[in-house]
Amino acid sequence: MSKNKQITKNDIDNYKKIVGSNIQFYRVAKGLTQEGLAELVGISPTAMSSVELGKNQPKIATLLKLANSLDVDPNEFYVLNRENRPQYRLAELKRKDKEAEQKIKQADEKISKVKTCADLLSELYKVFKKI
Repeated sequence: MSKNKQITKNDIDNYKKIVGSNIQFYRVAKGLTQEGLAELVGISPTAMSSVELGKNQPKIATLLKLANSLDVDPNEFYVLNRENRPQYRLAELKRKDKEAEQKIKQADEKISKVKTCADLLSELYKVFKKI
């Protein structure tokens, strides 16, 4: 932003959206729901939603509580290009790791069902073989 440029409502709204988007990203990366994070920082889920949507800007004390709860530096909330930040990359890796764990768990459940089916078929085969 140029030093001589007048700050407009649109500029402020854009920064609110950036802050909200960054908070939402780190919340999701941490595996928290809006309700869970709201409870940790002592605000209502509605207020949390408004912050993430960029409708409201949280107070400084709330921002500090959010940062503490999400294990990030409060400055991370104001980063425009978070993709280049180490904290973003770490959070993204953790998110992908959780996704991979969920897929492995789902695969294990399917394998278990297949084994159960195979065991049943084997028992049926034995029963029919005796007939």
